[in-house]
Amino acid sequence: MTSLVIGGTGLIGRRLCEALAHRSVGVCATSRTLSDPPAIPGVRWKKLDLATFQNWSELLQGVDRIYHMAWSTIPASAVHDPARDISD
Repeated sequence: MTSLVIGGTGLIGRRLCEALAHRSVGVCATSRTLSDPPAIPGVRWKKLDLATFQNWSELLQGVDRIYHMAWSTIPASAVHDPARDISD
């Protein structure tokens, strides 16, 4: 089984990646900013900006489960203006 964690460098996303990798689940994690990804054994990292990404078929190939953990730093702002939240 392979899981995709969108937003893998955030607080919850990182812990989820660690837990999945610890259970020997294949993990592909993404982040909008990926200059220094966390060193989690068994996790493959890909840069993904939800506002501009278009190659979904390639990213999802072989993925059995998706965890969407990407969010703004202030969730309330996303509720009022979701388009701006994606672009920030």
